[in-house]
Amino acid sequence: MRPFTPASLAIAVALPLVSPASAQADQLKWSMTKDSSQVSLVYGDGSEESDLVLSCKPRSNSVRFFIGETDRSLKPNMKVTASVTAGSATATVAGKTVPNELAGIPSFIGDLPATDPLFDAMAGAPTIRLKVAKTAKDIPLKTLGSKAAAFSKACRNS
Repeated sequence: MRPFTPASLAIAVALPLVSPASAQADQLKWSMTKDSSQVSLVYGDGSEESDLVLSCKPRSNSVRFFIGETDRSLKPNMKVTASVTAGSATATVAGKTVPNELAGIPSFIGDLPATDPLFDAMAGAPTIRLKVAKTAKDIPLKTLGSKAAAFSKACRNS
């Protein structure tokens, strides 16, 4: 092994330290899609494995929550409740676990009214906390922008 030279040490010090977790977090983003049959607000990397998917039929007043991975102790098709917090608003979302063969950890689906205060709170909160069983995950909301308000408006029936 060759010793470090002053030039190679300078290059090594100048390179940013990027952990695999922070590199992955940089690839995760919020996106919104809307057509005549469905509106979706997604946090993920664009693959089929998203951390959080909120979806609704326009003006249905019901939002479907999909949380990509839950708790290893859970099995598919179990009735569970998710706790979702943004700022001072916390919603309790009743639902069930569903198989997630890619991750090997069940996912969660449940429904919440589009008028729930959680959606308004997402616009000003720094993170949204998803908790299912013993597992919790914080998702940053800083890049969400006006998508939360647009999503909520599209899903509400008023």
